[in-house]
Amino acid sequence: MADGNVALRWARALHSLSVDAGSEDAVLADLQALDAVIAGEGGTDLLQALSSPVFGLDERKAVLADVLGRLGAQQVTLHFLSLLIDRGRFGAVRGIVRSLTQLVDERQGRIRVRVTTVEPLDAKLQAELVAAFERSTGKKVVLESALDPSLIGGLVARIGSRVYDASLRTRLEDLKHRLIHAPALPEA
Repeated sequence: MADGNVALRWARALHSLSVDAGSEDAVLADLQALDAVIAGEGGTDLLQALSSPVFGLDERKAVLADVLGRLGAQQVTLHFLSLLIDRGRFGAVRGIVRSLTQLVDERQGRIRVRVTTVEPLDAKLQAELVAAFERSTGKKVVLESALDPSLIGGLVARIGSRVYDASLRTRLEDLKHRLIHAPALPEA
């Protein structure tokens, strides 16, 4: 949990800076783009290189500037991430991205809903889900989609720690459990 506290402190500092600079959404987009690079192929090596004291500060900052330049990142983002390198905290960047996302969403009255289905959602169903979750939460919904063929059918929606499971897999498992644990009927 100590890493979470560190990430949250840094995220709060960056959030304050980005709000003051009027670039809250842009800075968040920069960090999310960097997070996507780190999560992609070869990204773990990039994260380790930028976190490792084996490479000099100037080398790490040059690599960071190159990556952020390719992403078209804001100066605020570059300065913040350079400071993370200076302080030996770049390893916490993914946690910082998650914390910053929550802070920005909270400030802007948004909530993220992760919907997992067997097949991609069509636009009509996405709109219906967004409308339903906006009515139930009272917030603007950002829908994030994921695929999981093991669900068989239906969907699973996650809002923070709350899970709405309407998958066929879960219904079949529930039916199996009830059948196995049902009292035996007397023979006639």
